[in-house]
Amino acid sequence: MPETPKESKLAEVSPKTRKVFDFIESSKSPLGAYDLLNDQNLRAIGFKAPTQIYRALKQLLELQLIHRVESLNAFVACCTEHEKGPSILAICDSCGQVQDIPAEDIAAQVTKEVVKKFPGLKELNIELKGVCEECTPESPEVRTATAS
Repeated sequence: MPETPKESKLAEVSPKTRKVFDFIESSKSPLGAYDLLNDQNLRAIGFKAPTQIYRALKQLLELQLIHRVESLNAFVACCTEHEKGPSILAICDSCGQVQDIPAEDIAAQVTKEVVKKFPGLKELNIELKGVCEECTPESPEVRTATAS
């Protein structure tokens, strides 16, 4: 059975870096570097200093296995729905979850417009804040329609 792109990328990292990825991927919310450093399982396998965590995060970012949530100074695992290209990170103000939404078409359009005024663009990060579907109470119209 052929490897997925994610499995191929994970094959390039050390077992310790793989543990960092697994921890980020299993988390329900974004994790900062110090959240990772304070995890007992990561400490037990030898992560003792922030530089070690940052090295692992840098490699995972370069391989596009995780995203940095700039506004939270934290990290989330990349979704498997897109293999390359930018994402929109949607951050829930209520529960703190971050959803990774593939956005190649939108990013291309935004980049095209931005470089007209800002030709030195190096990186495009799109973050949205609001309330996720799970935290949004149903509107009265939806409750009425489902009750009928």
